[in-house]
Amino acid sequence: MRLDPGTPKKVVIRTAAHVAIIPATVAELVAPLLTTHVPRLRDDNGTRAVGTEICAYFERDRDGSIWTSAGIVPRIRKHLENSGYVIEVDDRTIWTQYDNMDDDLSRNIASLEEESLFAALASHPRGQIVVNNQRQLAKTIARVAFSFPTLNILVVARNLNERDRLHRAISELVDGNVCRCDHVNWRAARLLLATPFSFGVCVQRDWHIVMFTDATVALGEWQQVACARMSESLLYGCVGPSHAVGPRGCLELESILGPTIFEWPGPRGRLASVKVSLVSTTHGITNSGLDLATKRQHIWRNAPRNDSITNIADAVVRADNQSLEQQGVPVDPEWFDGEKRPTISILVESTEHAGELSKRLPGWRIKHDVPRDDFDADESTDFSVALGDLTITTVTRAHRCGIDTDIILRADGGVEWPIGAERFPRCARYEGDAVSIIDFIGHEETAERLRRREAVYSAQGWSVSVGKPSAGCQQSAPSKEGTLRKTAHKKRAKFKRTRKTKNAVASDGCRK
Repeated sequence: MRLDPGTPKKVVIRTAAHVAIIPATVAELVAPLLTTHVPRLRDDNGTRAVGTEICAYFERDRDGSIWTSAGIVPRIRKHLENSGYVIEVDDRTIWTQYDNMDDDLSRNIASLEEESLFAALASHPRGQIVVNNQRQLAKTIARVAFSFPTLNILVVARNLNERDRLHRAISELVDGNVCRCDHVNWRAARLLLATPFSFGVCVQRDWHIVMFTDATVALGEWQQVACARMSESLLYGCVGPSHAVGPRGCLELESILGPTIFEWPGPRGRLASVKVSLVSTTHGITNSGLDLATKRQHIWRNAPRNDSITNIADAVVRADNQSLEQQGVPVDPEWFDGEKRPTISILVESTEHAGELSKRLPGWRIKHDVPRDDFDADESTDFSVALGDLTITTVTRAHRCGIDTDIILRADGGVEWPIGAERFPRCARYEGDAVSIIDFIGHEETAERLRRREAVYSAQGWSVSVGKPSAGCQQSAPSKEGTLRKTAHKKRAKFKRTRKTKNAVASDGCRK
C-alpha cells in the first residue's frame, strides 16, 4: 500500500511516557512491522514439535488503533514515511529531567563527539549508545552525570566484576557521591552502580535516569518489568560495535530502550557505510541447518558453486566488468576508480571450505586463527582485524575480529544459519569508502523471503540492491533427471536384494 506522491496524508502518533498510540488508519501497515516469528519446539500438548509461532509487540484497541512501546516510534515513522505519509509525533510527556540539564555544558565541551552526545541526550529520552571499549563506557556514564548534575542516576552493570571496575573508573572522572549497590548508604547515592540481580531492589527508589552497560540485560524478565514501572525515567543502554541479537531481539531492545542515538568512534574513526548486492543465482543451496555430509556435498565441495565464487572473485581482481555483469553482479563504479584495486575477502564457514577455494585461488591467504579472549578493559577489540588484499576468512574469525576490506563475498551459504544478515560480522572499515557485500539468493526463493532478507540488511542502515539473474552459475541442487536416475538405481538394487533372498530360500528348501 503506497500513496500517490501528490496526495500525502498526515498521521499523528501520540506518545505518553513509554507508550505510543498508532491511529487505526495505518494500523494494518504498522502491524506486520511489529510482528516476529518465534521458533517453537513443543506444541500445546507438551509433545516435541518443531515449528514457529507469531509474537506481536502491540495491542489493538476497540477503535482499531494500536498501542505499542514509544521506543519503536522511530522505526514506525520511517516505515510510514517510505509509504508516502507525513508523520507528526505528539509527545505529551513532561520530562522534568531536562529542566535540570546543564545548558552551559554544551559551551564548555572540548570535543565534537562529546557535543554530539550531549545533543543526543537532550533530544532523546531513551536510546542506545554504541561504545567500543570499557574506557568509552565509563566516559559515557560520566558525561551523562555531567549533563544532569543534580539528578539521580542508576547504572546496571552486567556482573560484579564490571560493577567494581566501573566504580573505580567513574570515581576518578566524577566528583560526587558514587556508590555500589552493596554500600550501606546506597539509598543516598546520586550515582549508584548495581547488577541485574540487585536491580529489582533498587527500583524501590525513584531514579531520574537508568543506564544499562549492556543493553541486552534489559531483555531479562525482571528487568522488563522494572523498566515498565519506571514510566518517568530516562532509559539508555550501551551496545558494542559488533552487537547482534537478531530481528526479534532488535525489536525488543527498541521497544524498551529505543533506537541507536549516538556512536562513539573507534580508534581509527567511525565505521564506513555498507552496500549490499543480492545476486540471483541458480546454485541456490543455502546452509540452513544442514548436516555435515550435506554441507560437504552441496556447499564446501560443490565444484560448480566454488567455480562460480572463484570466477566472481577473479573477475573483481582483473577488473573485468563484462564478466561480472554476465554473472549478475552489479558493478560499483568506486571499485575500479583509480589505479588501486579493491581488497576482497571471501567469507566461508570452515577451514575445509577455505582449502577448497584456495586450490582455485592460489596466492590468497586463509584467515582462520582466533585471538585470545582476555582483552584489557581499556583496549579496543579492533587490534586484530582480518587485514589483507586477497583473503579467505572463516566465520569464526570474522565474528571475533571483524573484516576490514572493500568487498566481502559471502560463500558461507548462510541465510538463517550459521549467520543470517542480522548476525553478519561487523565490517571494520573506518572513515573510508563504502564496503560492498555480495550475497547470493536462489532464483527459487519466494518474494516474502527476499523481502525479509532485504529488511534485516536495511535494519542495520545498509543500502540494499538486487542484481540481475546470473547466467554463468551452474545449478548445484540435484536436477530432476539426476533424481530419477538415483531412484531407478535404488529400485534395481532393491530388486537384486529381493531376488537374492528368494534364491537363498529356494536353495534351502531343496536341501531339506
